[in-house]
Amino acid sequence: MANAAWLALAIMAHNLGRAIGRLAGSDLTDATAATLRRKVFTMPGRLVHSGRRRRLRLP
Repeated sequence: MANAAWLALAIMAHNLGRAIGRLAGSDLTDATAATLRRKVFTMPGRLVHSGRRRRLRLP
């Protein structure tokens, strides 16, 4: 059962990465997992508080 759960989570992570690659733009549609990690997932950001709201400031 643990192997089946691990496989299901790995498949979901792969599919989410593919979907994010398609949403990020046409140049990342066929990108590898390493490229998606480097260009999309490791984007620097800063969590700021303003007017009782939390916002993520991105470059």
